[in-house]
Amino acid sequence: MCRRESGSTSTSTSRALPPRPRRIILVRHGQSEGNVDESVYTRVSDPKIRLTEKGIADAEECGKRIRETIEKD
Repeated sequence: MCRRESGSTSTSTSRALPPRPRRIILVRHGQSEGNVDESVYTRVSDPKIRLTEKGIADAEECGKRIRETIEKD
């Protein structure tokens, strides 16, 4: 068990830590136009680079898999 130390050696005043998440899910974005054609980065600002059709399909599939995983809990 990890405990935060406040600099004091006394543990009688230690506070309980907030609960930790049971699971952390990391997701990378799906395929973008920049992944297919790197020259897009010279013409389009990053926030405006869109996902490709494959990237959208991959993102939707990923969302379904996350939902299934979370619903099992």
